Amino acid sequence: MIRDQADHLNSTDQECQNGISVDLFLHFSLIPAVFITGVLSFLQKRAKILGIDHKLPFLKRRFAIVVPLDTIGSISNRWSYGFAFGAVSSSVLLLFSENYKLFDVPPWATAILYLIGALEVGLVYFPFFACLSTPFRTTGAVLGILYSLSWIIVTVWDVVTCPSGKILGSYEKIVSQWPRILSLIFLFGRFVYMLVKAVRIRLQLEQEDNEELIGEHQVQHVKSLLRKTPVHSKPLSWFQRKVYEWDPNFKVPTGSLALPL
Repeated sequence: MIRDQADHLNSTDQECQNGISVDLFLHFSLIPAVFITGVLSFLQKRAKILGIDHKLPFLKRRFAIVVPLDTIGSISNRWSYGFAFGAVSSSVLLLFSENYKLFDVPPWATAILYLIGALEVGLVYFPFFACLSTPFRTTGAVLGILYSLSWIIVTVWDVVTCPSGKILGSYEKIVSQWPRILSLIFLFGRFVYMLVKAVRIRLQLEQEDNEELIGEHQVQHVKSLLRKTPVHSKPLSWFQRKVYEWDPNFKVPTGSLALPL
């Protein structure tokens, strides 16, 4: 019986060679990842004029640094950034498991290899965060849809055609990859929502979010802190009376999502 199971695993591994390798796709994803980052960097202008702007005035301060996550000022897209971290988690765990090997190197160069691998993983998953944070919503949404859809197709195809593994058996990839697939599907839906909203704003069917509301939101929070006796428009719930009473005018910045990492 043990021999039959071993033969089954060996035959499964041979069949999996005909499928799409997610690890190989990660390496090739560097090309579209660099392209997406370059496009978003070209659209965004630098706040300060540098020496290169005098030599190349036709750039018009283009190719600015794309900020993937505003850890201080941003108070929106918490779920989106959380699921973006969820999509990265499996590759990060692969780095920590010491199974992420680009090629064979001497033992003294192993640390350098892992450093290169970490840089590659960061560049590959950078477009998810950049497309969420870019002020050019239409371009970011279109690029995010294409990039997340390609990752969904490759990951689902790899799980369906090659679900088995050496540790958990026939359903190893289904157990280990479903959080990643769920995160990618959520990001795909988020980018579709961003595109629809951008089109509706362009067609004047919907108004753009007013950034001044954030300032007003913070003003109301400061007023509630300076007020001696809190004013409640609604009766407090049992949880608010017994456990914790929160301030409805306070929101935690999205940068707090990165603190556990």
